[in-house]
Amino acid sequence: MHNTARSIKHWILDLPKCGRNTSILYVLLYFALASLVYLGGFADNIAIPEGRETLIVETLLESPALAWHFAAFVLTLGALNLLPLFLLLASMRHMSETLRRARISKPSYFLLAIFLFWAAQLTLNKLYFPRSAFALLIPIENPLALKCIGVGALAAFLLIGVLPAFVQPLRRLASALRHPVPKWVVGIALIAGIVNPLYSRFLPQEARARQPDIILIGLDSFSPQHMQRHPGALPTIEGFLRQAAVFDNTLTPLARTFPAWTSILTAKYPVNSGARFNLTAFNQVDASETLPRILKARGYTTIYAQDERRFNNINEHFGFDKTVGPRPGAAEFVLAKIADMPIVNLVLLTPLAQPLFPFVALNRASAVHYDPTDFVEALVKELPIDPNRPLFLAAHFCLAHHPYTWRTPAGEMASDQQRTLEIEHIHALKAVDKQLDLLLESLKAAGRLDNAVIVLLSDHGESMAYEDGLWISENKRGLPKEVFRIGSFQAFSTDSGFSGHGSNVLDRTQYQPLLAFKAVGPLSQKFPSGNRQELASLVDIMPTIVKALDAPLPPGVDGMDLMSASTRSAGISRIIPTETGIRFNALSSVINIDEDALLAESKEYYRVDVESARLIVKPELYADLIATKDIALHTQDWMLAFLRKNKSPHFPRVALLVHKPTGAWTMGRDKKLLEQAPIDEFRQAARDLYGKEMDDFSVSWVFKR
Repeated sequence: MHNTARSIKHWILDLPKCGRNTSILYVLLYFALASLVYLGGFADNIAIPEGRETLIVETLLESPALAWHFAAFVLTLGALNLLPLFLLLASMRHMSETLRRARISKPSYFLLAIFLFWAAQLTLNKLYFPRSAFALLIPIENPLALKCIGVGALAAFLLIGVLPAFVQPLRRLASALRHPVPKWVVGIALIAGIVNPLYSRFLPQEARARQPDIILIGLDSFSPQHMQRHPGALPTIEGFLRQAAVFDNTLTPLARTFPAWTSILTAKYPVNSGARFNLTAFNQVDASETLPRILKARGYTTIYAQDERRFNNINEHFGFDKTVGPRPGAAEFVLAKIADMPIVNLVLLTPLAQPLFPFVALNRASAVHYDPTDFVEALVKELPIDPNRPLFLAAHFCLAHHPYTWRTPAGEMASDQQRTLEIEHIHALKAVDKQLDLLLESLKAAGRLDNAVIVLLSDHGESMAYEDGLWISENKRGLPKEVFRIGSFQAFSTDSGFSGHGSNVLDRTQYQPLLAFKAVGPLSQKFPSGNRQELASLVDIMPTIVKALDAPLPPGVDGMDLMSASTRSAGISRIIPTETGIRFNALSSVINIDEDALLAESKEYYRVDVESARLIVKPELYADLIATKDIALHTQDWMLAFLRKNKSPHFPRVALLVHKPTGAWTMGRDKKLLEQAPIDEFRQAARDLYGKEMDDFSVSWVFKR
């Protein structure tokens, strides 16, 4: 064994004995060729807009942890590029005699191997990542040709550039294993590695009556209106809804992911939980009593899974045992963009993806790399093995969020011609529908749907400027210029080109999400199928589940048990608030996003948390940002919206009453409409919920009556 270790040591130290100077020349040649390829791939993105370099450097200096995340990425990238070079030089050393006899010069051998290496990288990259910037370097479009060239080049490179490096070490290892001691060591290690996992999996578990599994499945940027306009396009979702208790009149407290999911997990409106914006610092959010904490105390394994974390940092802080998906942090915003390199892309196809590139793997925000099936499979792998241990799974799918694209194998990419924003969005929803089908089938195979409560929801919708997308109707009144047209921005008009979410409380497509409950097993009687019309909110999910389990609710929650008879009767007079998030000028429409303007604008509102290296809303700006919010109060049939003036004057400070069934509205002048509305209840609810935030409206008609 001592001789073997010494031989391996000498093998490593003597690798470049083609001559030190010659080895350096090979290294320089390799990196020169690699640089040419990278320059070709990055040709369209190589220019950094003025001011961005300074912004990136300043941001890195704000947090040592963030700087380390970037350094780790660079080191990993360097190691991946050096490894094939290292192996090639080792192969050349061991092939010296063979090359001499065959009269092949080492430079020719080296260049041939490098050519094969890059040919394999670029063709396989084009095959599996056709949206990659480097795919443009390969003119071939036929998937079969790409596969044949890529696999052939890779096999040839492994044969001449890698395999020779291992011949001598393998011979020495085989010689060492002839001795009895190494044989026993290797044998015991192999047996332990195989038997232990099998023993753990098939170990008899204590038999006990298992509590029902609780499965929350969230769909990002999905409104029931999308499904109604495209019947039959989403068979899995439609099939689920036919067997579920569906609440057609549901509201999201805030049409952004982090506040919406915080409301789901805490059963509190944003004004009470503290989660008023995406990326709110955890120390400003009340997460002391959450659904995962309640279920964890009852013996549940709690898992949170999400495939895009730029604006939603929910993790173990909310009571989850583990999270699945890309690593959240400020580094994700940059690394997800610059990681489009052939060698990185191909590593993402391997089990090393998450350990080596945690900010990029499983990341829907990195559209070039994201594969819908990979995320579901990664999620399923984290399910508890013990069949008697109840599971609480909260999974959120973000594929229907802009930009509505993802990694698609060559030959399967749809034509970009005549594709409207709505068509692209429904195309993404079809992919989400397939993800949902795969997840449900996997849960069923794991025995997790025999006794379970499944909640299918969306955190918010996505405005597509539908003609019926607004609660307010332009046809019911004339268009007062001071409300509908402020500069070039049309607040309520459907032809304004606006799209997105979290920006207009009058847009039902943004603020009416999906909510459906389905139970299998003993609790099925508590969730009878059918469509329900009473007013509901995402804050009701936690109380509904907790009450179904006959567990006590924590004090101070805003939500209600939707399945109780008292809630059904109370739903008529119930008042539910909604509010907007930060409204970026650069994001007035997802059709034309000015990324540089958005970056500069984001720098104004966010900073990097020093310890966690995560992006957070600047706490010192919280009060000022809250003052820019629009707020709307809803009953079953009425909405009272308080519209504030934003920093860019999109909205004036007005109060607007809307009769939702007809779309009729007034700014306080229509006495007949006012007499029908619960103005007194609205006024009291506004003061109770928002207190001093209503001071701006204290002189409005609502508070003057």
